[in-house]
Amino acid sequence: MRGYFLPLVCFWLAQYAGNPLCAQAQELSLLGRWESELSLPATVYGNRYNEVWGMALDGREYAIVGSTLGTHIVEVTDPALPVEVAFVPGASQGSHLIHRDYHNYGCYLYAVADEGSASTLQIIDMSTLPAAATVVYDEATLLNRAHNIFIDTSQARLYTFATRGGSTTSSAMRIYDLTDPLDPVFLAQHRTFGGITVGHVHDGFVRDNLAYLNCGYNGMALVDFTDPPAPV
Repeated sequence: MRGYFLPLVCFWLAQYAGNPLCAQAQELSLLGRWESELSLPATVYGNRYNEVWGMALDGREYAIVGSTLGTHIVEVTDPALPVEVAFVPGASQGSHLIHRDYHNYGCYLYAVADEGSASTLQIIDMSTLPAAATVVYDEATLLNRAHNIFIDTSQARLYTFATRGGSTTSSAMRIYDLTDPLDPVFLAQHRTFGGITVGHVHDGFVRDNLAYLNCGYNGMALVDFTDPPAPV
């Protein structure tokens, strides 16, 4: 689901690493393996897992893995011995859950799903890991589904892409203020960028209000959201 952004990511990595990573063959070494749970329901595509995110807290490292049933939190501090330390059930579960997505703001993990009429925006407090992970927000008031999310941590803003539910049936993308991480505040929604009007925004990367938006078949948009209601 991230393929459209691979050239951009490679360019960004090359700039920051000081060498042309995309032109070099990189050799990888397998450090560990977390065995999949075959009892999980599989989707029509045969997958049981659908997304991965990573967090580092208090000297420990965690992989956040989405599945058809919810969110698996796997400690990978010792990569040779990954262990699931917590599981958060999704508001909607089952073989229809093809895709979940995650991003964190500090110790809070934001979780969405792209399917399920009962899906919600979940905010999970990860500060008490590895003992527990606690759901502190689980509502569909602002949205109930989104294909992808991204948080511009420098500005405390949550961007949701291909979003459904809340006060508007559907939006190509939305922006929320996270000044209070447990009380997201709607700022704006958009589907027109410069000369293009898009059906949806598939994915995005945002830093310091500057957004790189993958608009699917409509192309790519580079947008300044310094003023969320009036992007440039």
